[in-house]
Amino acid sequence: MEKFKAKVAPGHFTEKYTYVFVIGVALVCTALMELLNFVAFKIGDSENITYFFGALALSKIIVSVLLTVLVFKLCLVSKKDFGARGLWKGLLFGLPLLVFLSLVGDILTLLTSGKPYENATLLTICLFLLKNFMIGYYEEVLCRGFMLNALRNKYGDRGLLWAVLLSSFIFGLMHLIGVFGGAALVPTISQAIYATFIGVFFCGVYIRVGNLWSVIIIHALIDVTVFFSDIFTMGESVTDVAVESAQATSALAEFLSPPAVVLPFALYGLFLIRKQLKGGKPQ
Repeated sequence: MEKFKAKVAPGHFTEKYTYVFVIGVALVCTALMELLNFVAFKIGDSENITYFFGALALSKIIVSVLLTVLVFKLCLVSKKDFGARGLWKGLLFGLPLLVFLSLVGDILTLLTSGKPYENATLLTICLFLLKNFMIGYYEEVLCRGFMLNALRNKYGDRGLLWAVLLSSFIFGLMHLIGVFGGAALVPTISQAIYATFIGVFFCGVYIRVGNLWSVIIIHALIDVTVFFSDIFTMGESVTDVAVESAQATSALAEFLSPPAVVLPFALYGLFLIRKQLKGGKPQ
């Protein structure tokens, strides 16, 4: 693995005001995404599942285009990040997580108890896949391509662990947005911790292979498998099943279970970059 080289000149404002810039862009992107979703649902039929997937995909495409232009303009990513080198190696590193979450996700729920969704047309399926691909693209470009690289640019290899943990933590915090939409607080916090651990894993894979496409594809495929029954069941996604089962379990078990199942993969991600980790928060 090569020693990390700063992608922008010393003294650049992204280095001088890294924390403000990283958090600010994350907030702006999240707010813009939510605004576009709100507008889309206001002017359309939010009860139509095909429209629902299409609106989500469109909002993420718009923000992703703006974000991609930004990270290239700031030189935080290059053509190498979107090239072929390291792609298959990265996909191989991500395969265990993909297989694991596929087995415990909605696919089993669908096979055991799901009811066919009568209105799932080819267009619906295509928009569902596009929506999940754009989620993977948007979140990986923002959290790994932008946040992680901005922090690495400031601290280099000596602050790699700090860059990985902080960018992943912000990634987790982004998932708390559901609380403002009426989601229950405890499961949402659990999801945020879960996302933080997944973020550490994606950081490890990206740093190891230097290819954004690999983590984008793995991220998108994970979302497809975890939310598979959303498109093929009459609203009986894994979320509904989880809510029913949670009534028979303690609140503590409900809170700890999602993060616990992915914690080993976060450690695996750190193991992939063990030779580059110097440890600790930079002084």
